[in-house]
Amino acid sequence: MEVFTLPIFQKLNKLQNCQEEEIIEPLDEPEHQPTCEECKKVFTNNSKLQRHIREIHQNLKQFRCEQCGKEFKRSQHLKRHQLTHSGSRPFECESTKQI
Repeated sequence: MEVFTLPIFQKLNKLQNCQEEEIIEPLDEPEHQPTCEECKKVFTNNSKLQRHIREIHQNLKQFRCEQCGKEFKRSQHLKRHQLTHSGSRPFECESTKQI
């Protein structure tokens, strides 16, 4: 008895075989991942660890509103705050006119 295989199944089988042969590198062990020495929190990379240290342990606020002087830890928070000075309400509800 002869077995017939549709082309779509041949492609799927090839794809599956490729994926099975693909070498997947394991994640670093926790002892090799960047870790905060002060609170022992583990991070996926050094930049996230550095931001954590600045914002949590050093409490640095690098972003200052030029209009009122209020300081923020992240640029996104400053940008959102600046909307209070512009009068812009981009997330206003149409029916109640509330944010």
